[in-house]
Amino acid sequence: MFEIRYKPGYHLRVRMGIHLGPCVSGLIGTVLPLYTMIGEGIDMACLMESTGEPMKVQVSISKR
Repeated sequence: MFEIRYKPGYHLRVRMGIHLGPCVSGLIGTVLPLYTMIGEGIDMACLMESTGEPMKVQVSISKR
């Protein structure tokens, strides 16, 4: 666990999802351009992170 200096007693618990799969990145918009990434790889990594256990890393690869 990691302790945050300005919050004594509070421990940071990290979880991570990594998925190797298809994705596309680019700029979206003309007035306020945003750099974004979309695709199956991003969606799967997001799901793995949100359902993972704290202090664990989940890794997977696309079977395509």
